[in-house]
Amino acid sequence: MHHTPEDAGDTARTARAHRLILTHIGRSLTPQEAVTRASARYNGPIDHATLGTTYTSDHTTTTTTRPPD
Repeated sequence: MHHTPEDAGDTARTARAHRLILTHIGRSLTPQEAVTRASARYNGPIDHATLGTTYTSDHTTTTTTRPPD
């Protein structure tokens, strides 16, 4: 089941997450709109997953090139 951005923010807050990364953003929202809506419920760092970006558990983000199709 998918969450709304607000649900994802609630889950991150309840879990005391260090970071929230939004994925599977519906067509009716831009990534920035989803981040804004999630931030109403969670005040930690929020990103939206983008192709070619790798997130690691030590709270760093690296951008890589897109793999060949």
